[in-house]
Amino acid sequence: MASLAKEQRKNPASGRMETYFKIAYKEGTKQRRAALGFLSKTDAEAALRHWEARRLLGLECEPLTASPTSRVASPTLAKWWGATTDPWPAWPESRMHDWIVAQGFAEKTVRTADCARRAFLPFLGDKRLDAITVADGDSFVCRLRERGCRSRTCQIYLGWFQRSLDVAAKDGVIPTAPKLNTVPGTDRRSSPWLTPGQTRELYQELDRRVDLGICPAGSALAIRLGETLFMRPGEVLNRRWSDIQRDPDWSTGDISIRAVNLPNGKRWSPKNKPSVRTISSPPELLRRLRDHWVAAGQPRDGWIFPAEDAPDKPLGSFKKALAGACRTIGLPVLNPHALRHTGATRLAFAGVERRTTMKVGGWTTGDMLDEIYEHTSDQRAADVLKANEVVGGGVGDGGS
Repeated sequence: MASLAKEQRKNPASGRMETYFKIAYKEGTKQRRAALGFLSKTDAEAALRHWEARRLLGLECEPLTASPTSRVASPTLAKWWGATTDPWPAWPESRMHDWIVAQGFAEKTVRTADCARRAFLPFLGDKRLDAITVADGDSFVCRLRERGCRSRTCQIYLGWFQRSLDVAAKDGVIPTAPKLNTVPGTDRRSSPWLTPGQTRELYQELDRRVDLGICPAGSALAIRLGETLFMRPGEVLNRRWSDIQRDPDWSTGDISIRAVNLPNGKRWSPKNKPSVRTISSPPELLRRLRDHWVAAGQPRDGWIFPAEDAPDKPLGSFKKALAGACRTIGLPVLNPHALRHTGATRLAFAGVERRTTMKVGGWTTGDMLDEIYEHTSDQRAADVLKANEVVGGGVGDGGS
């Protein structure tokens, strides 16, 4: 029975240490080997099958070899991604273009890949894939830093750079993909949030704008849902009426966050897959949900927040409604995800311990909550000192 044997040798064609394959087999009582050369694992396995087939037919068993100097050089990074820097969808067909299309990524993810491609092609486009090293990844990050990119942006772009190498290694174009160094998050921005008092101001402004017809009632309710139950924007917008388990009189009810099928044929899933989170709704929020349900004609199912121009689709965003209300009353303009942080702040001010907040909100790590609770503790300490009239050095004077 023949098998593949391999060892690491320096390939004269590339000047790098690569895998050199041989066919190991027995001839009588002797162990013999037939050289294949510097091949990908896929090509080596194909050569082994060819060799064994000829052996079974009684033909000459000498395998088709590939000499070290005849190995085809790997493509450049520009050819692998598409040489032009035109934005998506004007990419020329390339391996990474085809791979991204095959994955079925969301449009936002594709645009991110496009930005990453146009960032590293001018810098590393002429570099062959088999010549890329960890140092090239570090140089690319330094170039991004010079342009003023934050650490998160650098890591996202570097991630797409790493993906291109991983795909090339999986296709057998390069022997192995170097593991690029990650980017430390040294310039992370603080998480935005509103205090409980600011949140009340926001709700009052939203109610006023709904009464005046400035803000859609569905968007205002979606904002309340995201803040009160710590739900991500996608969790809010992709909810259906069947996700609410309630009493007939709406006195109590729970909202389940689960995967749903979208009209475009795709499937939306919660971030922490495959878990399904269930949240108990407070009475005030249930009352508003009931009023919204009655205004919608008491449907048995369907989207809780349908798009205005296409009721069979969920609402795309409530970002505009949230930003408008914040600007009117002079609050920091929040993005929809910041409502989740605001909800956590409300619990922190109420004295709820961090672990309970993580369980209610579905957080798996407490990095953001550490920041929230740190700010809340500082504010609470200041309030305690002020209440006890110790601000200004009143404590400790004359004592031992």
